[in-house]
Amino acid sequence: MATRHHHTANGGISNRRAARNAAFQDKIRQMRLPLAPLVQMSTGAVHPAFPATLLNFWLLTEDQLDDLARFYHQRSPSPWSGQYPCPITWQSGLSLGEKRRKIGKFIGLRLRYSNPDTHQDRGADHGGGAAGEASGGRSGPAEEDALVLISVES
Repeated sequence: MATRHHHTANGGISNRRAARNAAFQDKIRQMRLPLAPLVQMSTGAVHPAFPATLLNFWLLTEDQLDDLARFYHQRSPSPWSGQYPCPITWQSGLSLGEKRRKIGKFIGLRLRYSNPDTHQDRGADHGGGAAGEASGGRSGPAEEDALVLISVES
């Protein structure tokens, strides 16, 4: 009996769409990028919810983001807090987007501005302050801004 579900043929709709749309193909490739796990300074353990790919990062829930900040000593000041490569400040009352930007910065992602001419200098974004804090007073990034991987190629 023939199937009526054409999406199962030829690898599915995403493969057919990617073949016709280079931007979509690039986005799929980007979402598959692996993320290197960060180990906890005090134990050497990796948080069980640490995202394995960029897509997994975008799927983290608010509770998971809070727990990642706690696990990696970023929620409450401790002797371990500043020992990570890119420590962050975690206040109560952060929105989901602010939490995601802070954890993204913490694990090696950074905010890329699609139109740098409309934003102030981002020098602090690379070293200090969370990506959202370097937004020149904006409450958050514009929709066209995106978190991207910082290149760690040798």
